[in-house]
Amino acid sequence: MRTRRSFVTQGMVLASAPAILGQKAKAKWRVGVIGHTGRGNFGHGLDMVWNLLEETTITSVADADPRGLAKAKKRLQVEKAFTDYREMLAKEKPDVVAVCPRHVDQRVPMITAACESGAKGIYVEKPFARSLKEADQIAEACAKAGAKLAIAHRNRYHPAMPVLKKLLKEGIVGDVLEMRGRGKEDRRGGGEDLWVLGTHILDLYHYLAGKPLTCSAEMRQEGRLVSKKDVHEGNEGLGPLAGDEIHARWRMENGWTAYFDSVRNRGSREAGFGFQIIGNQGIVDIIGLIKTDPSLVSRIVKASNTAYFAGSYYCSTIEDAMNRIGFTEAYNIIGYVAASQLFQQDLPLYGLTSDELWSSSVRGASSMQLIGSRLRLVQPYVLPNSGVAYTVGLLRSVGKMLINFFHGTHGIAALSSLKAPLTVE
Repeated sequence: MRTRRSFVTQGMVLASAPAILGQKAKAKWRVGVIGHTGRGNFGHGLDMVWNLLEETTITSVADADPRGLAKAKKRLQVEKAFTDYREMLAKEKPDVVAVCPRHVDQRVPMITAACESGAKGIYVEKPFARSLKEADQIAEACAKAGAKLAIAHRNRYHPAMPVLKKLLKEGIVGDVLEMRGRGKEDRRGGGEDLWVLGTHILDLYHYLAGKPLTCSAEMRQEGRLVSKKDVHEGNEGLGPLAGDEIHARWRMENGWTAYFDSVRNRGSREAGFGFQIIGNQGIVDIIGLIKTDPSLVSRIVKASNTAYFAGSYYCSTIEDAMNRIGFTEAYNIIGYVAASQLFQQDLPLYGLTSDELWSSSVRGASSMQLIGSRLRLVQPYVLPNSGVAYTVGLLRSVGKMLINFFHGTHGIAALSSLKAPLTVE
């Protein structure tokens, strides 16, 4: 029930936000989106994400396919649409360019054109480039233009990662023996799996353990070591590929050993895409933990197939879903499910039913997420987004639950003379 008091209180919170911020709204970054329907499309939602950020606004879109362009124009709610991305860049000169297509063979010309147009920020779908030569060409173009480039390895920015890094340093699993990752191991198993999905795992290896110092690997085709005759042109513009089986080992900068393995058609729902950190006193397995709770799996898979995430195919496994929505959104879903189970109790001391308690917690979470995304009060390397603010708001009533429980079982002297329920008059 929404009372006059709750309405006034919520209104005061929203009305005071500008004063708390102490600053006027900044001009938004203008974003130009490049896609290519039929050749990598718009990646994994790299086009729509800019409409979800307060700091950015999409001003133009380009797609060489006219039908795809018409759909993108409607989906992104923009007026300026071009079939030639070079024309869009020349005329619109966006501050930020989203290079969305999954096909890697278009990276160099698209990124180079973005740099030449004066863009200062470029966000590109993974994988990054087909060769070291192409990577050098892109690095040179960005350096010459003074542009910053980011690859869509979003999992390294999840708020749990700095916490995990700190816990590993403190010995949560003892001495780390190895990091072990596997690809999705579907029909793309082997070389293609390493390129398309393995890049996420390798990026987290780099984040947790530093640069690789040495590498050894073997690639096989139908059980034998690959040879020149096995080399073929990869899908999605990946370039030369070989092998339906790959096993790789790295020695990392901090002394850890990392492994990546992928064998075609050996993946399963029970053991698929993901990685573990193995110590002499325990193992960290994020996706493995999620799999143990069917309700979490169901909610995450369901969320990945909503229109919000703009998927071009149906996700049926937790690996597919996590790859699409990222750890940040999964983190919010897990918090929501855990809290909804925790708050299934009345608080007679406060005159709250379980439904009222849960409703209050959800309102608090939504408000904290909104305020957290605007205030920027937290250190970015600890809590980089509003996801943690959401969880904090969701759990704000835990203190009331503890007091209610303790008072009901042991009695709290300071509260004995007060009339229940405890409410603000």
